[in-house]
Amino acid sequence: LAPVGDSRPQLVTLLQESSTPLVLIDRPSPLEMDQVGVDNFAPTAELTEHLIERGHRRIVFASQGRAVSTLTERMHGYSSAMAENGLEPSELHGERPGELRRIVRDRLSRPAPPTAIVCASQMSAVLTLQGISDAGLTVPRDLSLATFDEFPYAEVFSPRLTSVVQPATRIGREAVKLLIRRIAKPSASVRRLTIPPTIEYRGSTARAHDA
Repeated sequence: LAPVGDSRPQLVTLLQESSTPLVLIDRPSPLEMDQVGVDNFAPTAELTEHLIERGHRRIVFASQGRAVSTLTERMHGYSSAMAENGLEPSELHGERPGELRRIVRDRLSRPAPPTAIVCASQMSAVLTLQGISDAGLTVPRDLSLATFDEFPYAEVFSPRLTSVVQPATRIGREAVKLLIRRIAKPSASVRRLTIPPTIEYRGSTARAHDA
């Protein structure tokens, strides 16, 4: 089961009470059940550190949609890296569909705009890129951009985006292993696996003096 923003807790509880073999993937849950996900905190902190090392100081975190657990973890990773470097974190967040696009455009039109943006997800990155274009700016000439989640056919983007790449195949494989284990032994101890993703550093993150 892959929970999404509007998943109902009652469904998980119902399956749990019926003793249906169940493994949660992607978003963690406080429930005592088998789970497989990725580390969201450390990679986002690393993306932020990468931008700081390239001379950026005005770095914002852009997100779209409900504040689900994975988004919150990524926000905390960004905020932690900013705090450790004595920098003030700042978030651009859109609740309504497509709202982030306008928020990014408006922020880039104000004094002292950010020189780099860390996006929380694929959708956040799409809307952020649209907002950047609406403001008459380009990546990485005017500002740098990095995102959590790889895009399908990432090589067609220009520039190619610096991205956290989630190991989807490994997540699926490990989830099936846990499910087979749970079917064979319903009373087995609960296992929670956290798999580290990788980061692909590409052309969307430039040095601050080049922005």
